[in-house]
Amino acid sequence: MEEVKRNTGAGSAQESLQSIIGNSRNLRTLVLGCIQDLTDQADIFLPLLAHHQFNSISTLGLASVKYDPNSYALLDIPPDNFASFTTLQVQLW
Repeated sequence: MEEVKRNTGAGSAQESLQSIIGNSRNLRTLVLGCIQDLTDQADIFLPLLAHHQFNSISTLGLASVKYDPNSYALLDIPPDNFASFTTLQVQLW
């Protein structure tokens, strides 16, 4: 019997983003769309970006909208994770 893998929600979005990051040429902007489930996976996306897009990515959006205001975990991303991005800019909006 063939096993069927079910893609749901953030899982399929996560896989799609990983494919985009790995296969795009000169990806300049990646914004996770304020989706908490994707932003929570930033520790997966940053190493992929650093490996595949370190020389081209200039805008990275990691903001999120929290579904549950009582559960407000902050992203703990060490600054060293951004060191390899040669064109990343800080923008204040």
